[in-house]
Amino acid sequence: GLGGIVTWALKETHYRSGGRVIPCRPAHRGIIRFPAGSIVPVSSAKHLAKWEARQQRSAERLIATVDPVGDMDCRCISVAAADGLYVTRDYLVTHNTTFAMKFAESAKRVADMDSLLVSYEDGDASFGQRTIAQETGIPTERLRSRKLDAIELDLVRRFIEEREALQRARRLECFLDGGGMEVEQLVRRVRREQMKRLALGRKPIRQLIVDYLQKMPLPKWARSRDEGIGHISRVLSTFAKTDKMAVVAMCQLNRDVERRDDHRPRLSDIRDSGSLEQDGKMIYGIYYPHGYDPKASKSDVSLLLLKNAQGESLLEEKLYWDRPSHSIYDSALDFQQA
Repeated sequence: GLGGIVTWALKETHYRSGGRVIPCRPAHRGIIRFPAGSIVPVSSAKHLAKWEARQQRSAERLIATVDPVGDMDCRCISVAAADGLYVTRDYLVTHNTTFAMKFAESAKRVADMDSLLVSYEDGDASFGQRTIAQETGIPTERLRSRKLDAIELDLVRRFIEEREALQRARRLECFLDGGGMEVEQLVRRVRREQMKRLALGRKPIRQLIVDYLQKMPLPKWARSRDEGIGHISRVLSTFAKTDKMAVVAMCQLNRDVERRDDHRPRLSDIRDSGSLEQDGKMIYGIYYPHGYDPKASKSDVSLLLLKNAQGESLLEEKLYWDRPSHSIYDSALDFQQA
């Protein structure tokens, strides 16, 4: 973790007694070397002299060459493992934040409902960049690199100055960084925000969006992830009922969806707990065909209704995703005109 290299050596030891050499247990010797000048773990003159002498011949890991191998779509996390996802183990890396923001925008546009988006993954700066990208059409990569041309700078300036754009940007005030908050803390925080809004005469929060559930801290008493996720699901379900607020919990899927031929998500693919499947009133799955078929369009994405406690399920809604600006459109016409 500190960038050093550890080498181990095995040394045979012995002692002399009465003119005889008696062997002892082997000694295991660990030698730690850091990049020159980065870390000096000793302070005495005696040990410092030995340390500096050894550092002159210390080995370092360096990049020798970079060879191009071609262009290809990359995963968020990819390492030299058999499945390329050793770090994430059984998680599938997806981009839930874009859909979470779409839910908040749609609730405001269709029903004039305010939402509170709680992110356990992205910070407020990333959230703000996504909002500007959705409103202006400027790719988030260019916003992050701050390499904008005159036309793009004018678009950002108009987004900030125009009153109508500022009203749409009020979604930024409905963002909460949930890092480190357990589910009970989150419920208390949302209730405080609700009371504050009512005291100021603002519209109450009607929709809570959690992005995403598996990143929420588990209760310390939980003996397993299933038990911890089940507790989080029950608390959010009770909160939605008592506070009369819609709760949208973004979730990760397990690897079973990767092993099937159709790759379409099912209820059984929800990771960690069957409580999510039981407590959810409506459950949607996101299907991105291009992730499995390179011939499919990169803009096509489907929203699958996997469960509907009050009506018909197994319905599919086709959407259109503009990846550079993190925007989702309901129709091909809106997507082409954007």
